[in-house]
Amino acid sequence: MGRVAAMMLLLLLQLCAVLVHTGYAFPNVTMPVSSLKRPLDGEGPNVIQRQVEMAWQPVPDAEWLGLFNVSPPQKAQDAAPLVRWSASEHPGGCFRANVTLPRQEYPNGWNKGSEDEPVEGDACMPFWLAIYDKNDELLHSDCIKIRPTWMADHREELENLTVADLFIPGTNGSDTYNGSVMENTSERHGCYVLTQDTDVWGQLVHGIRYIDIDVRDHPGNKTTTYAPATQDDDGYRQIVNVDAVRDILEEIKAYLKKAHSEIIVLDIHDFEGPAGNRCLLLSMVYSVLGHFISPFNSVSYNSTLAEVWKTGVNLIVTYNNPETMEGLRVPPI
Repeated sequence: MGRVAAMMLLLLLQLCAVLVHTGYAFPNVTMPVSSLKRPLDGEGPNVIQRQVEMAWQPVPDAEWLGLFNVSPPQKAQDAAPLVRWSASEHPGGCFRANVTLPRQEYPNGWNKGSEDEPVEGDACMPFWLAIYDKNDELLHSDCIKIRPTWMADHREELENLTVADLFIPGTNGSDTYNGSVMENTSERHGCYVLTQDTDVWGQLVHGIRYIDIDVRDHPGNKTTTYAPATQDDDGYRQIVNVDAVRDILEEIKAYLKKAHSEIIVLDIHDFEGPAGNRCLLLSMVYSVLGHFISPFNSVSYNSTLAEVWKTGVNLIVTYNNPETMEGLRVPPI
């Protein structure tokens, strides 16, 4: 009897493994956004950016899929999809629609500059992928989400982890952003200069908590002493419309005022220039964000999130120059 039970258990485990591998047990849907630009009319200047993509694992009885701008109904006849396609036409489980994800349009009061009191928790942007059977009955759906307060939402699960324990979602060259299409002959360089397609505020709303800023002295700029570094060649800077560092800091400040429990790491990379300029840079950081910066003598990467939250300030500033760090209480990276 024991041998039979063991055999049945083994068969059950094998069946579960097959189901998970094929996706039949737990339908998995993801909705990324394409970083590629597609010309609308051949080689003309008009392009589609930020195209919505859909990826899914095989689902039993799936007949067709649709992209909706409202929450998908149980019966397909109750709402028309923006785009519809057959499951058999895309056996690889991937489809890119000619639909653009808008910029700076976030639900629940999370638009930049909004005076509304934001709602905590994940929220759907107006794009849903739905899977229907041959009777037009909904089998599965999911949406593109913002995660503006994911740390606070999972406080109990996270509070005993250290900062170093976390896998913190971050962006490279967080400050190199341009919302418009560059229409000059140097656009090919922009593909390597611009690493983000949304500003720092948008990155934070989507759940990014590690902001990387490369800064260098920019003496020709009369409005601000510092600007984000893009490439070593100044020619690259002329084709890139990046925000000034102070603007980046102000966005972080505005976000922390609304998302009180989110812990953000601001990683500032060094630039070539006199040591005095480095101190001026960090003085600017403290002038804008000083009320939010975790004190160096009480917070480290070995601190638990509960210990960081206890300080009442949730911004960890890191800097890669030990000489500048000394005396300014900025933790090294």
